[in-house]
Amino acid sequence: MRLCRFATVEGQSRVGLMRDGTTVVDLTAAGVDRLETVLEQHDPRRFLEKLSANTITAHLLAKVKLLAPVGRKSLGGWCHLFAEQKGAHGRIGFQRERL
Repeated sequence: MRLCRFATVEGQSRVGLMRDGTTVVDLTAAGVDRLETVLEQHDPRRFLEKLSANTITAHLLAKVKLLAPVGRKSLGGWCHLFAEQKGAHGRIGFQRERL
């Protein structure tokens, strides 16, 4: 399963599933507006199989622009989480132990 984010020719950000290396199935029209919608499912493959074929369209991979897998909205949540985890010195990550 090759999930991706992509931009259409019109510049709209969409969620997709790469099918055969030449096409991307647009999952946004079926209500999947975030990669997490699929990834948080108990059985992601079965979830995708249940999506209505009537609402799903395909785009040629050559006609779309692949985007980073994490959008700005998702990234904002991660930044907030890291900000809460800052150490005493205002740095993100593990604190160095003194020997």
